[in-house]
Amino acid sequence: MLIDLEELKLYLDIANSDDDSLLKIISEGAIEFATEYCDNIVGQTNVEEIISYEDIDDNTVFLSNTLALEITTVSKNTSDDYSPSWEALTSDDYIDFLTEGRFIMKTYGSGEKALKFEYKAGYTTDDLPNSLKLALFNLVGNYWNKRKSGAVSNESLGDANITWKNILNPEIKALFKRYKKYEIYV
Repeated sequence: MLIDLEELKLYLDIANSDDDSLLKIISEGAIEFATEYCDNIVGQTNVEEIISYEDIDDNTVFLSNTLALEITTVSKNTSDDYSPSWEALTSDDYIDFLTEGRFIMKTYGSGEKALKFEYKAGYTTDDLPNSLKLALFNLVGNYWNKRKSGAVSNESLGDANITWKNILNPEIKALFKRYKKYEIYV
């Protein structure tokens, strides 16, 4: 699990292990949400991405993910799209800008299956940046605190009032901002 359960419980001020399985479910849901919201893989995953010749602009390729990339293999198709034959490229065949998920290719195949990138994207528990960890902790905390409220956003009993925050509040959005991938249209 990307989020360390003991750190999360410390953050949420939970001393027992009665709700560990529920916290794990909420944590996994928060990671899935972050991946979709940021349009980037957050938890480390093996990825195989096929790039079409049409998607290579000025010898430049952009991968779908940009977080914590670790390239395994870059290959070009030396055959056709129906029965591709992949030839591994060397680092001399491209220039990588891993923090941007961008590659300048010196050679590539043609057709719908011109290039194949195999890589790991996303973080592990050990290299998860503190700002992303804080965003995930806040997101889990918001779900945790609101889990028994149903659709109620505030509640009053006598002089006491409780108002639950929106699950994705501006603070969490600000923390996710640096990990979010934006589309640029020209």
